[in-house]
Amino acid sequence: MSDNDTMFVAEIYALYKEIEGTIKRYGYEDKVLSSSVLAIIDEEEDSEEGQMNVKSMYTFNLIDKEELEIMKELMTQLYDKENPGLDDLLRDLGISLN
Repeated sequence: MSDNDTMFVAEIYALYKEIEGTIKRYGYEDKVLSSSVLAIIDEEEDSEEGQMNVKSMYTFNLIDKEELEIMKELMTQLYDKENPGLDDLLRDLGISLN
């Protein structure tokens, strides 16, 4: 990891810690579902078998698999809403491929 990558990760980590501190300061640990993952793709480092080399960090405030599933479903729904597929885009334009 380059010096710039290290500084970047350190700054993001500090921001994650600030968010976690805010959650605790307000006493919202039992009210907040929180999950963050950050990954840096490192194309310069060789990886085995042609796999991408990724440096990652994460933080979450989830107490069990049920909350994890809720978070995953929420992320999927929000992602789909922000990134509609071709069928959805065409339907919005009044175009059908059928």
